[in-house]
Amino acid sequence: MKQIVTNILTVASFEVRKPEDLHGECEVAQVADQVIRGEQSYISKNNLTIRNLLDPNLVIMMNEAHCDRILSNQVSNAIKYSNPSGTVKISAEYTDDSVLLDVHDDGQGIGPEHLPRIFEEFYKADSSRHDRDSTGLGLALVKRIVQSYGGRITAESAGAGEGTTIRVILPVRTMIHHAG
Repeated sequence: MKQIVTNILTVASFEVRKPEDLHGECEVAQVADQVIRGEQSYISKNNLTIRNLLDPNLVIMMNEAHCDRILSNQVSNAIKYSNPSGTVKISAEYTDDSVLLDVHDDGQGIGPEHLPRIFEEFYKADSSRHDRDSTGLGLALVKRIVQSYGGRITAESAGAGEGTTIRVILPVRTMIHHAG
């Protein structure tokens, strides 16, 4: 109950009050590694394979707490909705104007009728998600954070049982270093 109230208050109060709130540097691969370590008992219990394919030199101009919230939500959802012995991949792509951060799982997937709504507060795609310690607020908060940096977030799934990819798309101007 405490976690639900905390999440509600966080979503309700999230706004960027001053430009400094958006400053900072986030070493994305290292933050992803921290999130993975935090989920290690669930990963081991379910025999999951987590592949952090992020370039260790990728740094995003973003408040580290915001970066952590984005990756924590994406990765924990992917782990939570993976099938036993499944695989979660964390990767990035680069276009001329964007950095695309993807978290992909090969788990239960999301039906096409639910995809447009998964970023709404309290929305849960189906009854199978109600018992997974979810408030239905995580992706709504991530969407607000991503939008505050001029980005957007999308979800892709071929349907039930086909896995899901959550993609955060940030303007390339937020990327300050990438070797290779």
